[in-house]
Amino acid sequence: MTIQFRSVRGLTKEPITPAWVPMTTLSQKEKYVKAMLEMAGATVMYPTVTKVRHHAGKKYETERPFISGLIYVQWHFRPLWHVLRERYNVKPMLIGGVPYVMNADSVSRVMGLPTEAERIEAARIEATMPKVGERALLAEGLLAGQYVDVTAIHDGEVWFDTVNLGFKMAMKGSAPIENVVRVAE
Repeated sequence: MTIQFRSVRGLTKEPITPAWVPMTTLSQKEKYVKAMLEMAGATVMYPTVTKVRHHAGKKYETERPFISGLIYVQWHFRPLWHVLRERYNVKPMLIGGVPYVMNADSVSRVMGLPTEAERIEAARIEATMPKVGERALLAEGLLAGQYVDVTAIHDGEVWFDTVNLGFKMAMKGSAPIENVVRVAE
């Protein structure tokens, strides 16, 4: 993916390898800073929590930063730290005088999102899980190796109709979901 270079008010320079940097900003300015940095070509995230309050019989829900003053920025262009500090009071977290760089999985964990490995594993499990209306193969049990048509899935059980056992009518049955494998058609 090619990202077009654009510098908003001189906040960034040339393109770089994308890197996540935790940064601090003024409390309650996270949303404003996020908008400004996104205009400069950065990806900005910060964990939020939904607060509910009731006033005059009405319910108000607001989304607030979970950790006040902390944002995570993925830079696609080299940032000008001194300009960010002067204009928006945004500072990178430093270790030994150098901005700390996080990997994407660390940012995902902090945000409460699945990591890349977890997303891949979830997609693999989803791809092998039987779906209602599809054909599947029984992996274990009395009818192991038999193809079935899945009719319902409830509470970890797959309900099915057998496919052509030589009888005039199909048999109905159920099996634990881990014993039924989806068949690609």
